Amino acid sequence: MPRPLQFLGRQLLDLLLGVLVTVAIFLVVEGALRIAGHGGAEVRAPRHLAAGFDKNARIFEPDTEVEGGWRSRFSHAQSKELAIRPKGDATRVLLFGGSNTAGFPARVLQDELNAKNQGKYEVVNLGRAGYGSTRVAILFREAIEVLEPDLVVLYSGHNEFVEKSFAMDLEAAWDNALVARLAGLLESTVTGRLLTEALREEPDDTGAYSRLDQWEAEYQKFEQVPSEQTAAVWDAYEENLRYMCALAGEHGVPLLLCAPVWNRFSAPRIDTPHEGVDEAAISAGRKLLVRARKKYPAQLKALLPEKDKDRVHIFDFGRKNTTRTDGSREEPLPGLRPSVGWLEAQIPGFERHRHWEPKVRAWYQALAWLHGERSEAEAQALEAAKNLLGQTAKELPTSAIVTYELGLVRYALGERGPDVTQLFWRAAELDRAPRKANPSSNARVLAVAADFDTVTLHDSDARFVEGSADGLVGWEWMVDHCHISSGAGKMLMQDFANVLVTLGRTKH
Repeated sequence: MPRPLQFLGRQLLDLLLGVLVTVAIFLVVEGALRIAGHGGAEVRAPRHLAAGFDKNARIFEPDTEVEGGWRSRFSHAQSKELAIRPKGDATRVLLFGGSNTAGFPARVLQDELNAKNQGKYEVVNLGRAGYGSTRVAILFREAIEVLEPDLVVLYSGHNEFVEKSFAMDLEAAWDNALVARLAGLLESTVTGRLLTEALREEPDDTGAYSRLDQWEAEYQKFEQVPSEQTAAVWDAYEENLRYMCALAGEHGVPLLLCAPVWNRFSAPRIDTPHEGVDEAAISAGRKLLVRARKKYPAQLKALLPEKDKDRVHIFDFGRKNTTRTDGSREEPLPGLRPSVGWLEAQIPGFERHRHWEPKVRAWYQALAWLHGERSEAEAQALEAAKNLLGQTAKELPTSAIVTYELGLVRYALGERGPDVTQLFWRAAELDRAPRKANPSSNARVLAVAADFDTVTLHDSDARFVEGSADGLVGWEWMVDHCHISSGAGKMLMQDFANVLVTLGRTKH
């Protein structure tokens, strides 16, 4: 046999031997894991991008220790699972939604309901961080069947593009059919599932990734999303709401449907594609925007960070081992405007946090500047920026960022009224991939609520507009773009209780 062929034959033989040894080791490990009790029905599929999307998966299983009770199966972390007692005489209220709902003080709502109705209510919070209406609907369907609720509350609308991002990742992951088959085969084994779970990086309890710079890539996915795709996401959102409202009606369960609260002063994360604008206008608009930004005072620039890691997020208020504040109620945060109406003299809840990221205090100092007085030099610079942004908006009329910054500059100049308010609303509407509710999504909520006799609307956003200075919901009651403060959560629970008591009496 020629020498090259002999060499090739040896290489193939070595390769085959290596494969056989690897398979043998795998089988030994697999067998050992099963003998050790990790196999069979006791092994649960690991969490991954598709978690919560499987319509055939069972989220609740009978509680083996309590007859008639149920236990959730959201994840491997048993401490995060729910143990739901058997249905008794109390009126059972289920809460559905994303991280805002998960953070609702359910005990406050339950106590309020019981105080108004002599102790006959129980509240079960099924809010899940990161869940948008698609996964909420899957959870809703099973929960309404097995948990026998008497009333349900649905507060969802901030996470539609979070779920859209997951769907994009799933689609990319499964594009390669061979890879999909191999991955499916691997996860059908105990060894594969344990390895997948060990190596996978998961969002933490706040819904954020362990490295904030990963969020930059998250937003970049949507840089070229056309307006019709954004509308399609909101269409799906409305369809999911209608499905849940209809399902509640079929089961005879009154539903409280909420229009979520969103922060007007939270800037869009990415700019929008400039559809229908020629390249010359786009180039001219971008140059004008650069010139306008050079005029911004330093404190205004601090409110417009380029990187997401420099923005304030809900988890920045609660991390350990960072710069401490005194946390006293006697020293209110700078930058908070006085609330009005029903929110006047209420406590937002920020003062209770004692471990903050250093950027939080700097952020609120910048807000204090925004809501305060301008020096003559600052006013002149802002006027120049306003004029340049006005020209920019003519060149780029569908730019979410330009619209928002024009509104912010005019607000910093002390301008108030419908024209300025509309700029913040318009900027939110133009955002092609918002990570918060906005006028478009909340309009869907109102339309759905009007079409179902078994649905009662709670326009939570409108309620906070009533209590916010200038009608602009801001950082007084929000800890980031979409999450309300602890004080705001308590106020909502009191509001919900007033409505739910009436609905409960109507049902019975």
